[in-house]
Amino acid sequence: MTTAPRLEKIIPGNFDTAIGLKVRPDQEHLVAPVVKSLAEAYVYPGVAW
Repeated sequence: MTTAPRLEKIIPGNFDTAIGLKVRPDQEHLVAPVVKSLAEAYVYPGVAW
């Protein structure tokens, strides 16, 4: 079963769950790890990737 992706605001209550998200091994070259994306969003808040 596949679940459609959805966007959620990252808050203290879901932070650990968010950074634990993973893609399949054959998809790893397509996206950055969640923790890197969150760090980039923090450092560059006005940039939409």
